[in-house]
Amino acid sequence: MTGTLRRVIGVVLAALLVLAGAGCASGPSEGPQQSIEQFYRHLSDGDYRGAMSLYSAEARKVLEDPNSASDAGFAEWAKLETKDGAVDAITVVQQEDQDETSASVVYRVVYRDGSTVDRTVTMTLEDGQWKLGLIG
Repeated sequence: MTGTLRRVIGVVLAALLVLAGAGCASGPSEGPQQSIEQFYRHLSDGDYRGAMSLYSAEARKVLEDPNSASDAGFAEWAKLETKDGAVDAITVVQQEDQDETSASVVYRVVYRDGSTVDRTVTMTLEDGQWKLGLIG
């Protein structure tokens, strides 16, 4: 194999990896678990705008209501929910699909200290991505 052919193959493989990471599928790019994991990564990183983008339109309306908690309140909740970024894993315990565009999900947050907490959320498929409702 020539050096040029190796470079071309390397470039093609790198491009495929980038595309795979970008979620370039024709259907929904992520399932409920991936959206929940992404949500907690944003919370752990302090990227609250990114986390908010993963809420459903209905949940964002509630959270953005001037009478609801402030941005500072959301940041405090995020720090408590992630134990200051100490989330080790997210595991879906139960998923009940209500139809093609909504599901009720029970998931477990596993922290680095070994402790866990179970949460429940109704998720909605919006614009090809699973979005979280208010977490219970």
